[in-house]
Amino acid sequence: MRNFYQLAMQIGVAVLYALLGLAILACCSDSGVISIVGLPAGLALPVILIGGGRYVCGIFLGALVVNVITINSLGLAVAVALGNTLEALLGALLLKRYDIFNESGLSTHNYLRLLIAGGIASVIGALFGTATLVFSGFLAGETFFRYLTYWWRGDTLGIALIAPAILVWRRAPDDWLRPNRLIEFVLLVALTFLAGQMIFSGWMSQALGDVAKAYWMFLFITWAAVRLGPQTLAVILIMTAIQGFLGAKQGTGFFAEDMAKTYLTNYWSFMMILSATGMTLATYFVARKQAEQALALKESYQRAIFNATPDAMLISDRRGIITQVNQQAELLLGYKSGELIGQSIEILVPENFRAIHPELHSKFVAAPVARPLRSGRTLQARRKDGNTFDVDISVSPIKTEQGLFFASALRDVTLNKQAEAHLRVAAIAFESKEPMVITDSGNIILQINRAFTESTGYSKEEAVGRHISLLKSGHHDTAFYEAMWDEIARYGTWQGEVWDRRKNGEIYPKWLIISVVKGDDGEITHYVGTHIDITERKAAEEQIKQLAFYDPLTQLPNRRLLQERLKHGIDVERRDGKQLALLMLDLDRFKAVNDSLGHLAGDELLQHVAARITTRLRDVDMVARLGGDEFVVLLEDIAHPEDAARVAEEIIADLSRLFSVAQGEDVQIGASIGISLYPQHGDNPELLMDHADAALYQAKDAGRGCFAYFSEDLTLAARERIA
Repeated sequence: MRNFYQLAMQIGVAVLYALLGLAILACCSDSGVISIVGLPAGLALPVILIGGGRYVCGIFLGALVVNVITINSLGLAVAVALGNTLEALLGALLLKRYDIFNESGLSTHNYLRLLIAGGIASVIGALFGTATLVFSGFLAGETFFRYLTYWWRGDTLGIALIAPAILVWRRAPDDWLRPNRLIEFVLLVALTFLAGQMIFSGWMSQALGDVAKAYWMFLFITWAAVRLGPQTLAVILIMTAIQGFLGAKQGTGFFAEDMAKTYLTNYWSFMMILSATGMTLATYFVARKQAEQALALKESYQRAIFNATPDAMLISDRRGIITQVNQQAELLLGYKSGELIGQSIEILVPENFRAIHPELHSKFVAAPVARPLRSGRTLQARRKDGNTFDVDISVSPIKTEQGLFFASALRDVTLNKQAEAHLRVAAIAFESKEPMVITDSGNIILQINRAFTESTGYSKEEAVGRHISLLKSGHHDTAFYEAMWDEIARYGTWQGEVWDRRKNGEIYPKWLIISVVKGDDGEITHYVGTHIDITERKAAEEQIKQLAFYDPLTQLPNRRLLQERLKHGIDVERRDGKQLALLMLDLDRFKAVNDSLGHLAGDELLQHVAARITTRLRDVDMVARLGGDEFVVLLEDIAHPEDAARVAEEIIADLSRLFSVAQGEDVQIGASIGISLYPQHGDNPELLMDHADAALYQAKDAGRGCFAYFSEDLTLAARERIA
């Protein structure tokens, strides 16, 4: 499929190149082989840049078709087509280091690089093609330099018009279909077309006279470049190029005499200047707009962060004049932002400290060092109403092009100081949102918080005054609690997993932390317990275990659990002198079912297969899914090697019966099984798995729907005994 797609792309490139080339030569060439507008060159270069060297064949084939038709000589056509292809390759090589076709947009620098590289590469195509035609006698020798310049100009103009258009239109503007933009686009195209007809086709020539000059087009080019971007500009340039050429060919308008006198030299110069000017403007304004948007976005982020911080933030200059404040500063200080900006920072200094503030400020400005919060700098600040309050303050210098500024963060610590004065028990118990309980030294509940009620179901009225043992679930024995209280007595704290009972009888796991509160005499006065309900975490751990050791589709053990079980089985059988068997099973015709009925049917079929295999096994046996349609059966403690063959025959028979799936009609599959035995075929899990896999391939080679031991003699013996 991939090769077909690549072939189709090669043919598509060749056809497009050939159509462009034949169309241009049919209407834009006096010699039949050289044109002043080389659009195929403008196609070939971006195709190589975008798609890489794999499209070289398509370019060469398209060029060969064009030249065979126009030159009517296979040898000459091959030589000229080779020159066309080398031109595109050279241009791509010159531009490869800049990777311009992998950018989201075309920058001004890369556009100019494209023009320069295209001009250089066009020399190869023009020189190769013209020399071939002159040396073969197809063109007269004295016309060599004239046709060389024609060829070069045609290819450079094609690259200037088509290559940027392909690049910028690889991704349409995000707001392309916005009504206002679409209306402006249609208006610009219509006005440009009208002006082009007036200038190049002589519309209204009697009324306009000499007014209809080509420099009008720069007005529309500038409009497109500044307002609508390079995509619209590319459309305008191509439309203008077509209008100008048709006017010159018909002998009307601005280039009426250009074909006869200069063979479109003036037309070529005009279009090159118009293209270069317009696309340079367009790419410049796109880059400028992107830079402005990035700057605005950055400023909005900074402003959002500035306002979102929970601390009051002020920016001041080296003189102490406030230049910016955030919303938290307004709330904390009681000022509006307009009342603070332009004021001295001293407006926030209490009256009794203002005398020394200028000296302290000057010293800090002279040697600015960042001073973070919580560094012991608790000061007082003054609100608009004159009240003072305790704050932690941090100051950080900011060096900018406009000079030195300072960012000050103020955090009200009044409540923190009040909290420090609260009772130690209340501070320990209720500074957290976790469920908490406070008991006396005899474990009688004195206080609980709301989170405790939500977690256990006991209200304050139901819990206070009762012994903490009302939460016991009976999950832990006496020794557990003795060890817990012994650690609390020795270390003053304990934490661990406990299973307790809610009011509704539900037993649940929690992570419990018990801390002691001692009086001034060092004796225990209270216990503070906090816990976290870990029900969800335990469920998540169980789910992780399920994902780690079991196949999510069939719920069978996976490879990892199989390896552990097999290793354990080998150890047991080695100790007891017994043997085990490993059956590796692969489904026959499963892929056909999966492809014809879909993955849902395939998944359902695998679940049915897992169920049928499981019903055929003893409780001590194990079936695991390795992935895809591969299963492994572990038979422990088997008496004879033929026991594994009998189980294999039963599984093959069961799996050969019809299966019903919801996605289609009844389906029939089969199974092939490879068998390895311990200790005959290996004494470790890896060898047994490898040998079972090898036996499976023997079973498949034998015609599928059968079993095979790793040892061929065992296979023959087992089949004879079973038969």
